Amino acid sequence: MLALAVLVSPIQQAVAEPRIACNLNVFTPGERTRHRALIALLKDAIAEQTELPDGYGLRLARDTISLAQLAEWATLESKCCPFFDFQLELGPQPDRPLWLRLRGGEGVKEFIHFEVAAPSTRAGDEAAPKTFGQLTVEEASALLTKGAASVFDANGRDGWARRHVPGAKWVDFNALAKRDLPASTDRPLIFYCYNKMCLASHEAAQRALELGYTSVFIMPEGIQVWVKAGKPIEKGGEG
Repeated sequence: MLALAVLVSPIQQAVAEPRIACNLNVFTPGERTRHRALIALLKDAIAEQTELPDGYGLRLARDTISLAQLAEWATLESKCCPFFDFQLELGPQPDRPLWLRLRGGEGVKEFIHFEVAAPSTRAGDEAAPKTFGQLTVEEASALLTKGAASVFDANGRDGWARRHVPGAKWVDFNALAKRDLPASTDRPLIFYCYNKMCLASHEAAQRALELGYTSVFIMPEGIQVWVKAGKPIEKGGEG
C-alpha cells in the first residue's frame, strides 16, 4: 500500500511513556463540537477492523469520510490525546482502500478500543450529551409527512434558497440558538445538509442536544439523495 507521507507526517506522534488520559479542556467550544462530529463520522466510516499487537487498523469507506476530514480529526485528537501514533495509508488503483492505523504504548490499545468501538462519551467527560440519531431519506420523509418532526437545513443560506426539504427552516449551524428551534424540547428535530461528506448537520444536531432537546436526528444523505429519490422540494421562502 502507498503511504501518504505528506499527509501523515504532520499528524504522527512519538511520545514515550504517555499517560493514558485525554485532556478535553485543551479544546475551544468550537473545536470540541467539531471533534465530536468528526469522531461520529469516523465511526460511521469503519468498514473493516483488524487487531494489531499495539493497536488497531481501520479500513475506512471513502464515500463517508474524506482525507481532509480524517486529517482534521487526527490533528484534534493528537491535541487532546497526545499518546497516539497515527499512520494513514491509501492503496493503489482501482479501489484505493484507505487504512487508518492507530498505535501506542502500554494501555493505548485498550483505550483505542474504547474510543472507536464504544459510544463517544469518554471517561472524565461526564457532562457529554447523548448522541443524536440517524435517519434515511425514507424514514425522515415518513416522519415529516405525518407532521411528527421539525426539519432544519444546515446548508448555506443560498443553497437553502435554491432548494430545500418542504417546511425546512434554514439555520446557521455555527450559531444555533434556542430561538431557532421549537419551544418543546421533546419535539423530534431532523437536521440535514448536502450529503454524507457534510458535517454541518452533525454540528447543528450536537448543539441542539446541548440546548436540552431530547429527540435529535440527522439525515446524513442530505438534500442530494432527497432530490435523487424524487422527494418534493421547496425554493425560496423565509428561513
